Amino acid sequence: RSMVHRIAALNKSGTLPGAIQVGIGVGIQAGSAILGNVGSEFRKEFTALGAPVNVSARLQALAGPGEVVVHASFAKDLGDVARFESIGKHELKGFAEPVEVFRLID
Repeated sequence: RSMVHRIAALNKSGTLPGAIQVGIGVGIQAGSAILGNVGSEFRKEFTALGAPVNVSARLQALAGPGEVVVHASFAKDLGDVARFESIGKHELKGFAEPVEVFRLID
């Protein structure tokens, strides 16, 4: 949430050239992933692979500017640490069943 607030403050500050406005949307899911270097000896990139990574990317695509959206299981795991509201079930590309998605609220 801190990133979202900092981007909003940057937009309000008037320090960006012209009328540029920066927007950021965040998607979060937790779980096990494989982390490491992938590629050939000539070009390697550090990356993360796994279902939680793919879900996070799909959730990020649902998030509007200034929004943080999370998978239902992540919202449940956080309990009372943060407040969320359901934005309904959404079909995520690459996944058979729709998933319930929650938006972080202040």
